[in-house]
Amino acid sequence: MTSRPAFKLSSYGMSQVQWDMLKECTECLEIFEEPTLIHSQKGIALIHEVIPHMLLMKHRLIRIRDAIHDAETEQPPQLVACVAAVAAIQVIDKYLKLLEGADIYWLAIVLCPWYKMQWLEEHGYPSFLIERVRRVLFDRFASYSVRFGSQQESTRAAAPTQMANLPRRRFMHVPSSSSRTDSPYTTISAPLSVYLSSSPVSEAEVLQVGGLIQYWDNVSRTVNGSILGRMALDILSAPSSSVDVERAFSGGRMALNYRQHRTSVATFRAKMAVRSWYGTPLLPEAQDVYEMIEGRGATEPEPLD
Repeated sequence: MTSRPAFKLSSYGMSQVQWDMLKECTECLEIFEEPTLIHSQKGIALIHEVIPHMLLMKHRLIRIRDAIHDAETEQPPQLVACVAAVAAIQVIDKYLKLLEGADIYWLAIVLCPWYKMQWLEEHGYPSFLIERVRRVLFDRFASYSVRFGSQQESTRAAAPTQMANLPRRRFMHVPSSSSRTDSPYTTISAPLSVYLSSSPVSEAEVLQVGGLIQYWDNVSRTVNGSILGRMALDILSAPSSSVDVERAFSGGRMALNYRQHRTSVATFRAKMAVRSWYGTPLLPEAQDVYEMIEGRGATEPEPLD
């Protein structure tokens, strides 16, 4: 419409520089589109992909920040895109720090058959972190064994073997010095140790059996893997993101949760945006936030060219 003189809108038309910036902005936003679509799915285990996808976004944003040349045009991204990438990387680092402080995301990665502990090693995480994740995982498994191990033992005791029904010969006595006593911790954690020591399973193989949840459901039905499978299902079935926040930005009818009934959608969006960008080059000082809240901040953006 701006290109037609009859409408008298030519003064509102964008310059070629602005069109180029818009095209580049669209390409940059694709970095966020892919994980958004993935984590908006329902009924699929995704918590194990939260940290990997955050790191993937950071990797792609670093390419923009470092002005990697386009293979087709042989041109670097525009300066405004590089500046925006720096701010976005700082936001991702902020949330990565929060995510990495929660054990459940690490446990979910390790309990993903195609990741396991090898994923942490391949991505250069320090040995003390890997050992901490291992210790937390074994502690969690021990807790599950205490809670659900009695059910498993009672099931085994209710099904005696054929050899147990036979009378023992008098010469088959076992001396007390020869009887073996396994460490309770070793006995309890054996299924988990076997899982961690085995090689990762390809994602294609897991998908062939019906996906991650079905894979662990099959494991939970085995005699030795029932407790491990139960623990994995509890961890991997946790939601990977906040549905309320996503619906707030998408205009869904359940934009507010039960703690925010008196908060408007616009206010909720503003709170989320300010919290995400405060402390970055876009909102470096608290004074900028105060001016926005009081309505004294600039409402019109500065010209780009």
